Amino acid sequence: MRVLVLNASPKGEQSHTMAITRAFLSGFPEGTQTELLELRRLNIRPCTGCLGCWTKTPGRCVQRDDMDRAYAEKLAAKPPIAVQMCKKCINIATDAGTSVGLLAEEIQGIYTVSTKDKAEAAAAMLEKRLVLISTCWHTGIDRLYAAVRTAYAEYAPGYQAIFCPQGELFAIDACHRQVNAYLADAAQAGHEVAQTGRIADDTAARLARPILSDATFERITRPHWSIIDE
Repeated sequence: MRVLVLNASPKGEQSHTMAITRAFLSGFPEGTQTELLELRRLNIRPCTGCLGCWTKTPGRCVQRDDMDRAYAEKLAAKPPIAVQMCKKCINIATDAGTSVGLLAEEIQGIYTVSTKDKAEAAAAMLEKRLVLISTCWHTGIDRLYAAVRTAYAEYAPGYQAIFCPQGELFAIDACHRQVNAYLADAAQAGHEVAQTGRIADDTAARLARPILSDATFERITRPHWSIIDE
């Protein structure tokens, strides 16, 4: 089994999202081949709206950048993919959003006019068992990730997500017990994806719950960030 991780965090291996990703990967069986692409080290340019992928090179972006190499070397295979992002993902024109969108385009020509082609591209993406992992510094999955959900529903229908808005708790020693419990659930999610291809509903529900209540989260993180009440 192969797993490809697209790390879109500017913090790289030091990101809180990567901590969840490592826990998720720990649930896969021994011998799983894991590959990592750090998108911050690649030159992947966003869409320019030129429509060249419709007219000049149907189903393929006309820009020649690191996406060509990444696709040829890593993305053309069919492993489960754990895509992780930092919270700048509220803007859809991010490295991870761009790379996954281009991946969908490369697979089957998602931007051709044929509805059949789009359906086949969506099916190809579904085969990859895409899991989107993201942390943030605040609370509330619905309001923080609405745009991301909309974009990935188009790029990769059937994807699953581990959204942890309270990611800053990973840096606070007093939350060690709660964070470890969350990471244990992330590891269980990885085990379930490896075994069945999907995160079980009860595991997904636990991962979707806030680590702390909003009031407790604010009380703990304000001193951590040296926020002074006026």
